[in-house]
Amino acid sequence: MARREPRDPLSDHRKPGQEDKGDTRILELLIQKDDQAVKNIGDPSALMGVYDIEEEEKITAQAIEKGSSVEQFDRFLQDQAGKTFDPLALLMGESAVPNVGTAEKMKRAMPALYKSEFDYLSAAIEFIRNGESLQASAYPQNHQIEIMAPEDLKDRFRYLPKEIWPENGYFTLSSDKNQIQQEIKRSRKDEKAWPRIHYLWPLNPVIEWANDKVISSFRRHEAPVVTLKGALEKDEVVFILSGLIPNRKSHPLIQRWFGVDFQKGLFRRIEDFEPLMSRVGLGSKTFPNVGATTGSTLSMPFCRRPLKRPRPG
Repeated sequence: MARREPRDPLSDHRKPGQEDKGDTRILELLIQKDDQAVKNIGDPSALMGVYDIEEEEKITAQAIEKGSSVEQFDRFLQDQAGKTFDPLALLMGESAVPNVGTAEKMKRAMPALYKSEFDYLSAAIEFIRNGESLQASAYPQNHQIEIMAPEDLKDRFRYLPKEIWPENGYFTLSSDKNQIQQEIKRSRKDEKAWPRIHYLWPLNPVIEWANDKVISSFRRHEAPVVTLKGALEKDEVVFILSGLIPNRKSHPLIQRWFGVDFQKGLFRRIEDFEPLMSRVGLGSKTFPNVGATTGSTLSMPFCRRPLKRPRPG
């Protein structure tokens, strides 16, 4: 990685008439540290541990404005280097493993209506069978599913490694991690490098295929309607929506599900999805599929108004 060209960090912070106080010596120290960082780890951004050029300039400007000596600023950089996380040092055993207690508390699982991927795929297969022929079998005692790949599933493997494709297009999937580990060990002894049993998890191409098959059953401006008799109040309607915030590369950073609650056609509240699931029993209770809705047409009052295109300006 090439060294970044240093510039005067006080160009945006120095007050009119303010004289230089050790600017040159501190900048020379930064250049020296920058060169060392490039030679040692190839990444000068780890010098101050903030990984932001503007923040680094502010730190440097504050040190110069305070009249810090080169020795004081050097000690500051050394302290920052000690606080900066170095993944290479962790892998090489040169630093202690950080405490993950806080990270574990911050972890959250996406809300789901099914207990496992096995339960979800089993239900999806039964749903797909209502509209087309599909050869598949589910074995709950082993958390295992066997499925003969249809033509549209074959297309998903066109650009994937050929070793993934099973013999005769017959998939065996399991969500049992112990079984998968044993199958990996067995495949290492076999001529075929790829395990014959595929791990059943959200990123498995079969799961992604099932997702698209289920979603595509609803046409544009259509959504599934579930009648929850006894779970909702009289004249209560809840619309379940999702929102997503991506970064500049269109990678999703934040995704939330929530319910918009109406009663007698009037908006009441926005409810987080997890409390909503607990309140009405979604995913934990079994509700009969009545096959049709009764009463007035379900619609959001604010969706009836046409959207106005903003004027350029």
